[in-house]
Amino acid sequence: MENFIQALTAAAAAQAGDGSEVTTISLASHRIRLRVPLAAPSGLASLSLAIALAAYIQATRNTPTLASGGEFDANRAFADLKRLVSFGPRPPGSRALEESREFIAAELRAAAPASS
Repeated sequence: MENFIQALTAAAAAQAGDGSEVTTISLASHRIRLRVPLAAPSGLASLSLAIALAAYIQATRNTPTLASGGEFDANRAFADLKRLVSFGPRPPGSRALEESREFIAAELRAAAPASS
């Protein structure tokens, strides 16, 4: 046991000059210096922090929420649908497509909260 403790002490002393933390512990009245590498715990802490930050960013809303103005109005939704269909077929570049876009944009502007 004495040779083992001496070997551990010598190995720790030889490696102490590389910037790693050396901890001295007492074992059966013998002092042993153990090398504790700091790269692994600090790397793990950094990775954990990055994951937590990414999860927080993903969980937060990036758009303002609309105030709930009441319950869903099926009759109004159906009226809006009828209005969109009344524009006719909407192939790319058609006037009906442009009118549909204008209608939808106007509805969204009307529903948007007032910005200050």
